[in-house]
Amino acid sequence: MRDISILRDDPVTFEVVRGGLYAICEEMKSVMMRASFSPLLSLSADLSCAILDHAGDVVAQGVTSLPVFVGSMQSTTRAVIDGALIRRDGPKANCLRRHLGDGRQG
Repeated sequence: MRDISILRDDPVTFEVVRGGLYAICEEMKSVMMRASFSPLLSLSADLSCAILDHAGDVVAQGVTSLPVFVGSMQSTTRAVIDGALIRRDGPKANCLRRHLGDGRQG
């Protein structure tokens, strides 16, 4: 891990880096909304984007991100780092499709 003490000593550099990280999160959200087939994402912006570090801690989140999603991102990322598997093809996979019609069952 790199020494970030320069950010503590230089408030201008800190604000520039912070603003850049927030802008990256907002751009991620914008791209997801434009690429989405679901009106829940493309029209109502019911999503969040964040940058997490190697330990799964939030480094930055979008200014308009919903905190409840960021909290679940953190715990999910930590579970993946610890070696847990995320499966989407099991018998309970339909639970992902119950959120206001996000997905269509064919």
